[in-house]
Amino acid sequence: MGSPLTRKDADLVSLRVADTDLVVGSVEPERPWEPREALLFVRDEALRRHEGAQVQFQFRGSSTDTLELAAVADYWRQAGLDVAESITSPALARDPEYQATFPGIELTGRASGEEIFPDFDGRLLSTPENRFTGANRSHYTNGSLDRLIDSMYGALDDTERGRRLREAGEILGADLPALPSHFTIGFAAVVKGVHAFVDDYPTIGPAASGAGLVSRNAQRWDRD
Repeated sequence: MGSPLTRKDADLVSLRVADTDLVVGSVEPERPWEPREALLFVRDEALRRHEGAQVQFQFRGSSTDTLELAAVADYWRQAGLDVAESITSPALARDPEYQATFPGIELTGRASGEEIFPDFDGRLLSTPENRFTGANRSHYTNGSLDRLIDSMYGALDDTERGRRLREAGEILGADLPALPSHFTIGFAAVVKGVHAFVDDYPTIGPAASGAGLVSRNAQRWDRD
């Protein structure tokens, strides 16, 4: 489920459930916060708001995420949540309105580093007004994060940009608009004696980036 999160500020945990903001209690600052603990907060608050009635969460993913969806859903059930798995058909995956109006939780992958922020930019909401083309499908908004995004993208100094990136990460760690669930590991296989991937592959991203990228300079690989 990923590494423990540390709460820098005593904020609220929120999760979008059934098109409403589900507020999931407060936690103490500087206290390690495990993903399992976050799930229990979600469960307990849902039970409270529904007067003790069991709440089922729709947990959906694409047809390429079947195994991951089943594994994460099983973990959530062990934590006490009632989860119904749902595989999005290719046709619905191309429907921007469906993607932006789901009443539950979506298992999806995003970019890394600075590239993740369009998905959390409150000015890029996916709404009927823009024909659901906005990058922010979860409708999460935080004005402080929006200002940091502008400052970070406008900074030319690497140190300053890194500082802004850290501050933005602290906001996301406090508000938790997305809950880290798992990491997908990519593998690359070569014949015995090839050393290229030892010192080069970690710098070019996962195997999912494409065989062409991985082997872009194969003519220069070292061999025994």
